[in-house]
Amino acid sequence: MSRLLNIVDACVYYEKTQALHNVSLHVGAGEIVTLIGANGAGKSTLMMSIFGYPPLHSGQIFIGDAEVTRLAAHKLAGMGVTLVPEGRRVFPQMTVYENLLTGVVHRESAVISKIYDTFPVLGERRHQRAGTLSGGEQQMLAIGRGLMSQPQLLLLDEPSLGLAPLVIKHIFAVLEMIAQSGTTILLVEQNANIALNFAQRGYVLVNGRIELSGSCASLMQDKMVRQAYLGLNV
Repeated sequence: MSRLLNIVDACVYYEKTQALHNVSLHVGAGEIVTLIGANGAGKSTLMMSIFGYPPLHSGQIFIGDAEVTRLAAHKLAGMGVTLVPEGRRVFPQMTVYENLLTGVVHRESAVISKIYDTFPVLGERRHQRAGTLSGGEQQMLAIGRGLMSQPQLLLLDEPSLGLAPLVIKHIFAVLEMIAQSGTTILLVEQNANIALNFAQRGYVLVNGRIELSGSCASLMQDKMVRQAYLGLNV
């Protein structure tokens, strides 16, 4: 399987504090890979560093065979890489439709129609301000905006954060459909049970370091993962 995303020995600092220590991971084309870890482990830092915010102090990032370590974020997006950020970050005073348009340079009516088919509630509320949507609807909008560029690699940062269980179930069912359509997914998720049941492979980030990696099935049987992240007594 060819590697669509390859991160090699990534180190990141916030001023004098090191947040990531020689982190390496890869995502193959067509895979669903998850990165789990406790709050503050460095998961979101790694996702944002792919786009240069914060920049790597050392290490390399590749999309396919192309090194993109210091590539501008808009150029990375042009290569088919999209981030759905933690906390949704929709534009509250703009309508659903206007928010979707921020995901592309040129309006793509066919793509917007597909987003409405994927998330019918967005079509129903296309003229409603995003700030009046529920948390789950805003998460759907954030994902829909990310899909507007028709990415080959979709980065998802904590999509279940603050959502009710039924909403989470619906969103991950849609993400499964998106993955089945051929989109590669890298998922950062604090809810390890959801993440490991959704993805094929996973990495465990502890204090800015990759401590474990492997198939999600094997990680779910690991004593440390079961105790620390799944809440199971071993």
